[in-house]
Amino acid sequence: MKLQNGSDGIYLLYENYEAMKKESLHGTIYTLKPLYECRLEIHIPLINIQFSWFTTSGRSNGLEPDWNGEVKIRPNINIPVISFYNQKGKNSCTVAISDCLNPINISYGVSEEDKEIIIKIKRKSQDSFSVLLSTSGEEITDVIFSASSWVSSFYPKPVIPNESESIVYSTWYSMHQNVSQEAVEQEAKLAKKIGFESVFLDDGWQTSDNRRGYKYTGDWEFDRSKFPDPVGHVKRIHQLNLNYVVWIALPFIGKESKIFNKFNKKLLRVNEGWGTGIVDPLDQETTDYIKERVNYLVKLGFDGLKVDFIDSIIDPDDRDDVYRKIPEFLRETLGPANGKLIEFRQRYISPIMLQYCNMIRSADCPGDHIENRIRSLSTRLISGIVPVHSDPLMWNSEDSMENISFAFINVLFTVPQISVMLKEQKSENLEVLRKWIEFWKEHRLTLLHGKISVKHMELNFPTVSSIINNQKITVCYSPIPVNVDGKEEIIINSSGSNLLLESETEAVYTVKDCNFQEVGKGRLSTGLNRISTPFCGQIYIETSKI
Repeated sequence: MKLQNGSDGIYLLYENYEAMKKESLHGTIYTLKPLYECRLEIHIPLINIQFSWFTTSGRSNGLEPDWNGEVKIRPNINIPVISFYNQKGKNSCTVAISDCLNPINISYGVSEEDKEIIIKIKRKSQDSFSVLLSTSGEEITDVIFSASSWVSSFYPKPVIPNESESIVYSTWYSMHQNVSQEAVEQEAKLAKKIGFESVFLDDGWQTSDNRRGYKYTGDWEFDRSKFPDPVGHVKRIHQLNLNYVVWIALPFIGKESKIFNKFNKKLLRVNEGWGTGIVDPLDQETTDYIKERVNYLVKLGFDGLKVDFIDSIIDPDDRDDVYRKIPEFLRETLGPANGKLIEFRQRYISPIMLQYCNMIRSADCPGDHIENRIRSLSTRLISGIVPVHSDPLMWNSEDSMENISFAFINVLFTVPQISVMLKEQKSENLEVLRKWIEFWKEHRLTLLHGKISVKHMELNFPTVSSIINNQKITVCYSPIPVNVDGKEEIIINSSGSNLLLESETEAVYTVKDCNFQEVGKGRLSTGLNRISTPFCGQIYIETSKI
């Protein structure tokens, strides 16, 4: 059957569904009840559409052909929201699906024959679900946020403690598996001095083998050659007034672990390249074992868990019951950590996952600060109330203050995580890092809770603003003119060029460099103003002094 959306030319093509249509603040909602083997397509005329967005788009926002293949949406992989928008950054059509529990395969792209975008939705479950179509011509970022909020409305929301917005020192890129009690405590003391609020102990605490890989996961006991006194170690970190979170690859049972043979026949699959088995969430004995290991870590005094690799729970036979069990598996295994800090990672970011965490981290992109920005901001559009953390920043200890500032600025609108050996940094670099941490903490409310506005998202978030009340912070990642609208505003320049400001009002401004030293001041006139601004410097605009 064919169901017309309205005068926009968009229609649903479906077979073997009962369908109901209603309007909402988010857009048009179609509630569909499958009868048996079903077919569902959405046809969108290729009019006023230049770009697309999906959670894994990354730097590619172009339009793909409809024969380009499928994306898989599982409870632990991706969120069912797809957007199409135009050169002006306005939404043309956004599609969202309420069901985050049952496996869905989606293909979407341009039909050469029909001059349409065709979205094909494959889903085996017989449960009813809803599809949202938004043709609002609003800013694309606002529509993605609205559609994601609509999907989230079908699932419980997590409780978010204040500590989930604490700036993080991570051991991963700084130490990798070469962690030790002494090294972590030394770095934690330095971290506290320059403003860090949490320490995340990553992989390596559970094994004396430092050759990477995951062969020794699964026992989840502290290696006593590295950490001879785990309880005392946790207490010493707490004495520095730092939160302490420990890494666990929840579904991994490594081939060299003591318990591998016990669970070998119960595993979902074995990843030979990683040297580890992946647990089957359907197996209760395995679930009980992992729950006991989580309880062990909680009793040691850790403030939370950095939960990794939930998206590796992939069934070779693609059975629905395996995926449907994942939320219950998380609820049981993480039960002992209820109320603690829980970090999930990009990909397992759908609302059905977010109810079990209170932080989301961008996927790994070591040293790629632009990719870190793109992933962090894309995730923020769909994360709702859950704070988004950057992938840990890393840099060479011989790099410049400007480049360290550049790294930090690229993750300014998220909770920064940083992973460098602080003891190896030059004093001037530690000082500039301390100042950026201080700046971020001072403006945390605006940066994390303000309304995000993006110019030209298709160019990888080149200009981003966050606004709350009369406070506005804008970062120019590329040399695009900035509108100054009368708010008290800080404009940060990481574009490498001088800035062009189009002001709606007269104002006074002060220019500072990346080290927050004043280097200039002046007055803005109404209209265009070219301001000489150092790389990673800031312009502080005040209208109240006119």
